[in-house]
Amino acid sequence: MSRHTLGEESMVTVTFEKKGAGTLMMLRHSGLPNDDMAAAHEKGWNSILERFADLFVGGSAHRT
Repeated sequence: MSRHTLGEESMVTVTFEKKGAGTLMMLRHSGLPNDDMAAAHEKGWNSILERFADLFVGGSAHRT
């Protein structure tokens, strides 16, 4: 729970799937209180994952 979810619980699920010679990581954040919060979290997660890709896989992030 955080102020970024209006004090409500939410759930982040991360799964990994083998894809060719690599790995596909999928992130789902559910239970957000409204569409505005969901949009803000999507922007934040995309920013974090782009940095993650730059650090660990040379910027080859693929989102689905």
